Amino acid sequence: MAVGGFSTGTGGAGLLGSGYFMLMTNILHIKVPVVLIISALMPWGFIAAYYKVLPDHGDNYVALNDEDENDGTSVEDLGLVEPPDTDVKWNSKQHLITTISRIRPLVVPYMTPLCLVYISEYVINQGISPTLLFPLDELPPWLFKSYRDIYVVYGFLYQLGVFISRSSVNFGIRIRHLYVMALLQFINVVITLTQSLYDFPFPRIWFLLVLILYEGLLGGLSYINTFMLVSEEVAPHQREFSMGCVTISDSLGVMVAGFINLGLETQLCNAQVNRGREWCRTG
Repeated sequence: MAVGGFSTGTGGAGLLGSGYFMLMTNILHIKVPVVLIISALMPWGFIAAYYKVLPDHGDNYVALNDEDENDGTSVEDLGLVEPPDTDVKWNSKQHLITTISRIRPLVVPYMTPLCLVYISEYVINQGISPTLLFPLDELPPWLFKSYRDIYVVYGFLYQLGVFISRSSVNFGIRIRHLYVMALLQFINVVITLTQSLYDFPFPRIWFLLVLILYEGLLGGLSYINTFMLVSEEVAPHQREFSMGCVTISDSLGVMVAGFINLGLETQLCNAQVNRGREWCRTG
């Protein structure tokens, strides 16, 4: 339940942020610098939430006891924490070896497929999507005033897909084959790359909008199902450590995709310019 709630919250944040930006820029036609200045004031909402939304516990905080009141079992006996050993000196090399040995069982079943999914989807989002453009006269003017507006809509639909799929576990929807989602997301990379280079297979933007939504669905499904599997399959005394380690995967995937996109977007834009279409440079 906690994992599902957390995942829904992160998906909802992305959806609200992208929806707000699309509303302000694409629909209300407020200039981007003004929208960014307004957005810079939003962190003050954390202070308001702290004092007005969260319950006030005052000074009544009570620390947890090391022993359960019912049976006197300590957390050390349960294996949730290791008892301190004051006679052992800190050994950084041994600590590193131990940490790596604890991470190694997580790499293949959880971390690798999640990382691959994030590499694929952020190659699409950051490197390919800015070049997936269509004639403005074929698009509804109330939503698309410029070519940059197309990218904003892509971002909103991606976040919509992420929100839906990250919330899916709350309705009992589970996918346990993580590598299948990595493969499907890579197929999306191939499709969007082909679209950017050859304007194929989609003659109209509407088919591509559905694909971007589907891309977000795959990303969210991979995220939530990875962490659900960790919470179910990893031993309780290793669970918190394992969850923290697996979070490295999506950050690593975004970073790797960023390095790929440093050259990819430029090359795709140049390829379009060379065949007489300069939309990616006009904005």
